[in-house]
Amino acid sequence: RLPLVWAISGMDSFKELSCALYGDKLLERGIAVLTLEGPGQGECNVRDIHVTATNWLQAGPAVLSWIRSQSEIDPDRIALSGTSMGSFWGTQIASVDDRLKACVVRSVCHEPTLNTLFNVASPTFKLRFMYMAGFQDEGEFDKFAQTVSLKGVGETVKCPYLVLAGEDDHLSPIEYTYNLLETISSPKQLLLYEGADHGLGGSASAVLGPNPATFAADWIKDRMDGKPVKTLHMKVDATGQVHESTFEEARKALSVPILT
Repeated sequence: RLPLVWAISGMDSFKELSCALYGDKLLERGIAVLTLEGPGQGECNVRDIHVTATNWLQAGPAVLSWIRSQSEIDPDRIALSGTSMGSFWGTQIASVDDRLKACVVRSVCHEPTLNTLFNVASPTFKLRFMYMAGFQDEGEFDKFAQTVSLKGVGETVKCPYLVLAGEDDHLSPIEYTYNLLETISSPKQLLLYEGADHGLGGSASAVLGPNPATFAADWIKDRMDGKPVKTLHMKVDATGQVHESTFEEARKALSVPILT
């Protein structure tokens, strides 16, 4: 029976982007990959299945139940991978399933209300999410956005949790990721790329440091194999070197404030 990763893509992405036809990092390691379009994505929108602040919490257990019913899949070796807005939805799902082996998120969207994404970044992000959520009135959408939050979610994440993020993420300030990680009591790790943006690019650290896809795949493989993991903060500098520390040491060195 094969281990499996459910790969959740970004907010307006489509399932085919989450698994490569050739050279896929997970498939190369003997790990099956499931990709699908959940509420607010791709085919779901065509069928008027719009995203709400919480309906991935209902979709997640239904999908995981189906996965575990498949004869070729090991029901006790299932992990989640979430990219961009998938980092939000993946964290939600991880909070309601205590059998998951791991959850890995990258290019994060952890900011409560997604204010930077909707009101500071390109207006197209907000317009696309309005379509995904089924809104035409911007004022009504703004009220809805106030309900989009991971508050109270991190406390119930039980599986090992890995974040790969850019220090200068322009769609979700990194301070909110630190705030989320503080609420997670399970083993957690952060691989932070110095000067990198939301897509983990635009900096020397992203070019010279660990390849995010390879690092994540190796990390997931270790969790599937039952290897122990400890809580750790890892900072990739401009030369590509990785510096390990505790979260307390890192937050003090970075002068990261607590945001609400």
